[in-house]
Amino acid sequence: MAWIRLDDQFPDHPKVVEAGPLASWLYVCGIGYCNRLLTDGFIPSGQVRKLADLDGAGELAARLVAVGLWDEAEGGYRIHDYLEYQPSAEEVKADRTMNKVRKDLYADPFLTTAVKKRDGDRCRYCYKYVRWTDRKSATGGTFDHIIPDGGNAIENLVVCCRGCNSGKGRRTPEQARMTLRPPFSGGTSSDSVPNKTESIHPYPTRTQPDPEPKPVSATPPKPPKAAPPGGGGRVRAAPKPNTLNADQREWFDRWYATYPNKQHRPEAERAFARLDPDDPLTDRLIADTAARQQGRKWSEGYIEHPATYLNNHVWDDDIEPIRAGPTPIRGGQRETTDEYNRRTMREVLGHGSDDIPGVIDAAWRPHEQETECRSPQILVDPVRRPAR
Repeated sequence: MAWIRLDDQFPDHPKVVEAGPLASWLYVCGIGYCNRLLTDGFIPSGQVRKLADLDGAGELAARLVAVGLWDEAEGGYRIHDYLEYQPSAEEVKADRTMNKVRKDLYADPFLTTAVKKRDGDRCRYCYKYVRWTDRKSATGGTFDHIIPDGGNAIENLVVCCRGCNSGKGRRTPEQARMTLRPPFSGGTSSDSVPNKTESIHPYPTRTQPDPEPKPVSATPPKPPKAAPPGGGGRVRAAPKPNTLNADQREWFDRWYATYPNKQHRPEAERAFARLDPDDPLTDRLIADTAARQQGRKWSEGYIEHPATYLNNHVWDDDIEPIRAGPTPIRGGQRETTDEYNRRTMREVLGHGSDDIPGVIDAAWRPHEQETECRSPQILVDPVRRPAR
């Protein structure tokens, strides 16, 4: 996609004001035409009336020439000072070539890996440690082509920080007055990051003085802190137990035998050990487990893992009763939602057939002429409109 460059003061320029809105729009369309077709500002005469759907395109072009926005040329017109504000055809083609080369580079993992292995994680121009996950700042890692038009050869590629890559641009190191340094000997280790006393700068032409050595203090170093009684260094809090003792094992087995969800027993044992309940709390867990099996959530199959039950103290939550609707039928088995809907429809219609859609159609057909609602899924009483 091509873009054109317009100054934010373009509408207030004296030439634009003198040309008028229609001629100025023709001028903008002309810039778009030249940038799209890479004509370096030339517009053929036959193309002027096709730039914009305007009447009197010839008169508008003459007005642009009169105010100095266009210049007459052989076979057409040329936009005044086009190359001072818009990229030339050569620059656009070079951009497209470099974008293709860059895509081909990042599409070749063997080549990029070889360059990283040779140069490490250091910029070859400033020896700055680069970060490959950084996509915005100047310390982000990139690959630089030593010779911009040299292609994706490994000899032409170096690791480069984003700051040096942006400063170098599409120039050789000599043209950018930058020195290409040999690969850093520290490799990719983060311990080899230069300290504050290293004199590293991407532009070696600007010399920097050597840092002055810091004076040695005559104060003796502080003695190390004495270890706490009993040794062992710093005192740490005792970790919470993750295994069950004999009493906890007995209480856990009593409760776990009544819990309906048997998944992830090791995690449940660790949660029980962290909870460290006593005998009364274990009895409460057993009673709550039995009560929740009669509630709506567990009766519908939504039972927490035992570890989740213990970690979240579910026994302190209220138990939601079973909703009114499907009721237990033959042998204590709970009927499904579909069975409940069919049984309710039979009771409403007084029909014993399982063909529910057919029953609805048969019940609805007598009212089709008297109601405006045509949905076969809704039964309504016919509403007669009052006579006018």
